[in-house]
Amino acid sequence: MGSQELVNQYVKLIVAKRALADAVKENQAHINTMDPLLLSYFEKHGIEKVTQGGYTLSPKRDLRAMRCKDENDLPVSDAVCIEALKEAGLNEYFDQKISLANLTTYFRELDQEGDELPEALKGKFAVYERFIVATRKANS
Repeated sequence: MGSQELVNQYVKLIVAKRALADAVKENQAHINTMDPLLLSYFEKHGIEKVTQGGYTLSPKRDLRAMRCKDENDLPVSDAVCIEALKEAGLNEYFDQKISLANLTTYFRELDQEGDELPEALKGKFAVYERFIVATRKANS
């Protein structure tokens, strides 16, 4: 394969890749607008799950950690959050910066055990709850 052919083939693949990425973004935007409609339908009709086209869809509760806002409607500062985490004995949830992903896991564990947010974290962090449509490949 000559160098010009190699470059042409490479560019062709990049163009195809970007077109697919654009299609995925557009598809995801449509899915995002349909999620609340489908969740509402599930709730209205008491549906826990539905299988169609080889996929099972069901409502799923999704918890996320987030920072609270201060009196100026700004996210609580790193320093205040880190102090609260130290006070709660949760040093593993920060190093140079706070890991909301790890805190999300911790908050989910608290929720599963029926425990409340430690007092030191109240007003600094909150649990954001939303419902999403979970999709998985159906069993054949």
